[in-house]
Amino acid sequence: MRIGVVGFGAATIGLLSKLENSEIQIDVFEKAKDIYSSSVSGIRADGKIFISKSMGGDIDITETLQHEIVEYYLSQCNISRDKIEQGSSFRSREWYERFYRYGFEPILSDYWHIGTDELKNVITNIYNNFQLAKNIKFHFGNLIQEVRIEDGKAFLNQMPEAYDKIVIAVGRTGHGLVNQLIESFPHLIMENTKVDLGIRYELPDHMVEAINKEMYEFKVKLRTGTGYTARTFCNNPSGYVVTEDYDDFVTVNGHAKLNMKSTNTNFAILVTHSFTEPFDEPVGYGSYIAKLSNIL
Repeated sequence: MRIGVVGFGAATIGLLSKLENSEIQIDVFEKAKDIYSSSVSGIRADGKIFISKSMGGDIDITETLQHEIVEYYLSQCNISRDKIEQGSSFRSREWYERFYRYGFEPILSDYWHIGTDELKNVITNIYNNFQLAKNIKFHFGNLIQEVRIEDGKAFLNQMPEAYDKIVIAVGRTGHGLVNQLIESFPHLIMENTKVDLGIRYELPDHMVEAINKEMYEFKVKLRTGTGYTARTFCNNPSGYVVTEDYDDFVTVNGHAKLNMKSTNTNFAILVTHSFTEPFDEPVGYGSYIAKLSNIL
């Protein structure tokens, strides 16, 4: 069997870790020019990993598998475990009750923070290990814009190589390819009505010093009066806000380093918006909102 994988990020790392040194031939296509340039954020920034039953989306991931994932990434670090920032969120009954009293749902989790400055070494180590596998080949500088099916085989762009299966593991910058897939293969799409809209806040550390001291990452949900559920996301104590360029618009993201700190904390507040039929372009809608914010 031969598999073509589009994108080299966290999803691809999980796939390759299960299939390396097997009889399955795997070609990984990444639009970045090399491993040091891959991913706008994704696996490149911050390096926070969690174990929690209440965090994330609708996919139920067992805590056993979460432990395996955490251990995998920590094993790739070049630094000792005691130097990695770690702790728990809302294990303190006092803090849990303080948020709960005001209508918030505190999210219990254990966390590890590798840091953007150390994460680059982790990704490089993972990549170098995959390069040693006999069945994995990387193709950098390859922007995949089309997937087509002919006689039961899959093809990427106009390349002659035929694949038994294609795995699409692109991040947000791959929404153009995802839109092409939705248009060409609508029967494959289970759902295409949701988009996350959010705002990132930055404020001086001293304003949230008590929370930061208690827990590196605070996550809460709040059912609003309008019926939407808002949630905090990606808290970065003494972190940094950076821009992300998506060619025709710019957004911001947050991250934190292990060895260098700022005097500000940043975090996002997100709301998931679900559209009704026949609307089927939530990513396009989110992109348009971002473009409007750029104009403002």
